[in-house]
Amino acid sequence: MATTRSAQTVEALRARVRPTHNARKPWGSIVMFIGPTMLLYALFLMIPVLTTFYNSLHHIEPTGGQLITTYVGLENYIDALTSDRWFGMAVKNTVIWALAGPVIEMFTATALALILYFQSAVSPDVPRRVVHADSDLRRGRRVALPLGVQPGLGSADDHS
Repeated sequence: MATTRSAQTVEALRARVRPTHNARKPWGSIVMFIGPTMLLYALFLMIPVLTTFYNSLHHIEPTGGQLITTYVGLENYIDALTSDRWFGMAVKNTVIWALAGPVIEMFTATALALILYFQSAVSPDVPRRVVHADSDLRRGRRVALPLGVQPGLGSADDHS
């Protein structure tokens, strides 16, 4: 009898957990919140990417105020990889900057952070007192503070 009772309890709990067909998802709210984001995503990211890919498979020539497109397939890619010396140089420069840029940024940011840290360690009351422009300039705070923020701002452009 104990087995039957526990089986009935489990079945009752399962019945509560099962979704009913009358329960509806709030599609209006879902579309209202996700719709504008998806529209902007398509407008500003997907359309330019797809247009660029389409253009890469065509030869585009302006003639008489119109653009004449001719399908060339992978010919543009083959030309870029085999006979375009600027493409190879661009790839090499991109790889160099992709490897060197973050390293330079990290060393610069660390050095500037250490400069600011040790300046504030020498005079810990700097944020609490009013510092005159002349003493600020002599200590280098007006230059060091913006430079300390700059590597973080630059990294947003480098990795996008």
